[in-house]
Amino acid sequence: MSTARYRIWIAGQGGQGCSFLSQLICQAAYLDGLHVSARNDMQWAIRGGQTVSWVFLNDTPFSPAAQQDFNWVLLLHPTARADLPPLAPEACILDAYALKLYEHANALGFAQGLNMLLLGLFLACSHACRTDAVIWQLRQILGKEQVSVLPYNLALLEQGLELAQPAANDPEPTV
Repeated sequence: MSTARYRIWIAGQGGQGCSFLSQLICQAAYLDGLHVSARNDMQWAIRGGQTVSWVFLNDTPFSPAAQQDFNWVLLLHPTARADLPPLAPEACILDAYALKLYEHANALGFAQGLNMLLLGLFLACSHACRTDAVIWQLRQILGKEQVSVLPYNLALLEQGLELAQPAANDPEPTV
């Protein structure tokens, strides 16, 4: 079995949407024809403890048990940095606090959508799956019951995608 092309570690505090984020990535990647595997560890999440999700994506079948390290790390809370897993030499860490993504989410008035902002940034940097597949899945998961928060989630996803775009006079991405 091969090593998964995308080995993603997502961490935050209970209630920040780590599991929701991993669910969206997995379902969108599956729509794109990738093989997917995910695992969530809630620890003391109900009391605000750390929540961790592992997501593996690949073009061909793989064994989740054989994965040794992570090449993408998505951090929604600063305390998660203290518990980083084994990292691949080329690992990319997207830290919501270090990148000041909270300011963007707060500016829209929807701080609880921070995970969507980080997801947009991840998609723009990694190209793990198509953005339209993520949007389709987001619409399906939120459904009619939560349709009022869909515009906020979509706006934050779009902002995250734009954060990785180089400025007009800057050849390097802003990440």
